Amino acid sequence: MKQVIIGVLFFGAIGLLVWKGVVEGGIPILKIQDLKASPPEGVVRVEGSLIHSIESMAPKLEFTTRSETSQGVTLVVEATCGAPDNFKVGNKVSIRGTFDAKTGMFKADQVQTACPSRYEASKEAGEAKPATTTSTAPAPAAAPLAAKEK
Repeated sequence: MKQVIIGVLFFGAIGLLVWKGVVEGGIPILKIQDLKASPPEGVVRVEGSLIHSIESMAPKLEFTTRSETSQGVTLVVEATCGAPDNFKVGNKVSIRGTFDAKTGMFKADQVQTACPSRYEASKEAGEAKPATTTSTAPAPAAAPLAAKEK
């Protein structure tokens, strides 16, 4: 009997993960200019935008984003969620929600920020890696020798 219960829970969890992946994978990802050119119906994700201004943080999050590629294109966003970490003017933002073409306002249910300064390009491999800080303290005498970074 225990094996049946464990099996049901296991396959239920796998089914939930697959369903969540299909739902999230089915949400179109648009740029601001594409969103405004042909407003879609339903939930969309808008990426490739920078926070242009912050109108209010409480009780609702209201801000304006601008396109990274088309500098004059902006989008007013009203979010029902709180402000994420690193939420400040100039940072990249990704929002998920619905667009009301009549008012020109985007109603977001999810807001995520990215901090480009947290990553630096690797010169050798050309890939992003977390930025590291340099310590000025001397290495312990018994520490093994490590290869120096170029």
